[in-house]
Amino acid sequence: MAHLKKFKLRSKVKIEDVSLDYLSLAVAGSAEGLERMEPLIGRLKSDAAVWMARDPRLRHLGFRGLVHDSDIEKVMESLYEDQSLAHIVSPDVYTFWRIALGVPEGARELQPQKTVPLEAGMQFHRQISFEKGCYLGQELTARVFYTGEGADTAMMLINSCQ
Repeated sequence: MAHLKKFKLRSKVKIEDVSLDYLSLAVAGSAEGLERMEPLIGRLKSDAAVWMARDPRLRHLGFRGLVHDSDIEKVMESLYEDQSLAHIVSPDVYTFWRIALGVPEGARELQPQKTVPLEAGMQFHRQISFEKGCYLGQELTARVFYTGEGADTAMMLINSCQ
């Protein structure tokens, strides 16, 4: 909260912690199932206190969402109507899947004030834009990207030897 309040400046914005009022959801499935889920997600957003969107970093990550605890039963029933499309996964399963796909997230994996975005492979997952405006560290990130100097990138290696 303190970190967010630093960026408030003089804006008349109220920042409060509502994390106990919402549940985080992840919806996974086949590419076809996730495509067919889009209309259902759209209906859910109009019927309940829910925010859900396709994870922009990688299509295989499915949908992520926040649901108000008063609407969780309605959302769960809707999502379980047709499990052939996709299914809700636990946070642990989602984290395992995200790590297996090589998508970093959060302060445990990306050290604040120390991790250079290119080292974390963020350019591969639409987390860095070389097309748009100003952001903290843009000059260093662009210089490393365009010169290729100092661009060590963390990668996952899978050993198939037994």
